[in-house]
Amino acid sequence: MRKKQTTVSFSWQALKAKGSIIGLAPMDGVTDVAYRLIQKKYGQPDVVFSEFVNVEGLCHGVLKLMHHFVYDAKDLIKSKSLGNLSDQTSLSERPVIAQLYGKNPECFYQAALLVAHMGFDGVDVNMGCPAKNVTSNGAGAGLIKTPALAQEIVHQVKQAVADYRAGATLDQAPDISDEIKLATYAIALLASGYTLVELSLPPMVRELYTRLDPKLRERSIPVSIKTRTGYDKPTTHSWISTLLETQPEALSLHGRTLRQAYTGRADWDEIALAAALVRDAGVVFLGNGDVDSVETAYEKINTYGVDGVLIGRASFGNPYVFRSKDFKPDKSLFQIAVEHAYLYEESTKLMHKLFDLVSPDQPVRLIMKEKLFLPFRKHLSWYVKGVPEAKKLRAKLMQVSSASEAEAILRESRLI
Repeated sequence: MRKKQTTVSFSWQALKAKGSIIGLAPMDGVTDVAYRLIQKKYGQPDVVFSEFVNVEGLCHGVLKLMHHFVYDAKDLIKSKSLGNLSDQTSLSERPVIAQLYGKNPECFYQAALLVAHMGFDGVDVNMGCPAKNVTSNGAGAGLIKTPALAQEIVHQVKQAVADYRAGATLDQAPDISDEIKLATYAIALLASGYTLVELSLPPMVRELYTRLDPKLRERSIPVSIKTRTGYDKPTTHSWISTLLETQPEALSLHGRTLRQAYTGRADWDEIALAAALVRDAGVVFLGNGDVDSVETAYEKINTYGVDGVLIGRASFGNPYVFRSKDFKPDKSLFQIAVEHAYLYEESTKLMHKLFDLVSPDQPVRLIMKEKLFLPFRKHLSWYVKGVPEAKKLRAKLMQVSSASEAEAILRESRLI
């Protein structure tokens, strides 16, 4: 059986050359594989990012973190239970960028090697997450206070990519467990067109990956950074100048400080200040913050001198946010909600089968079986925002435990 080609190199500059970039921002607990596939199918953003993954956790052998890396899996794209997705043989998340966070440069090096082996189109370093459980350890936007460490992290990621291109294997990642290494190979194979049935035994995974590996190494793997304007106040000029010294291929800037988190308004004047610096350095530059439509995106691009924007929260329950106002959709958001729900269920099943494959003696469970659907409930509430009696409808949807239950409620409410 012919497998998907995975050897085409991604380039931020090449993407920019096609026109203004409008991408899906990485969001913890949101931009999983099901979310990204739905956004790509109905919104077609130019680029997507994974949820961020903790590099120290990977070095400590936390296998369940690997579910964040699953992308472009044929088992999901052609799943019979998804109906409308089953004929989407050309559907792909690409270009898809893996995002990492943490503060240990050596763990960043090893995690970046994993990303390279998985076949992602790029690796992004998170220096913008404002969550206290992240920044209290000096990671995410906490790195703004330690510029030298931030630079060393980027250097290590770039070194890992360079070493991979030169032939480095996962033997150069001594803190990565054998189970995580096997999961890395399996994820790469799933993204290249194999199904889990074809990867039924660990020896088969290793053998098939040995054949795929030379093709993956033909790609370039650009390194990018996502950050904020400052820690407790804007320090855009000095901070962005510091990051530019590391020569990333792309940089994304959220127009708020760490202290602001998501309060107030994004300061696009600060983004414009950074845009001028980045333009002189020849780095692709994306702005982020309070972009609620394609029309707003182009307004920001034309006004503030950025190469593109990333849309985040405005995509909640609305993949059509990436479409223009005159776009005529074939499906309602409520129909998409049902499709998304079934896809999410399929993705959780796939994750557990993957973990059973790579760690048969110590089964890994993302969440207790009876709570598997719980994380998806928030998506349902987003899809029904603004409908009549939305509060009552959300209350019902917050009790469902399966896609079929969600579908039944939406049918009962005559939304589908």
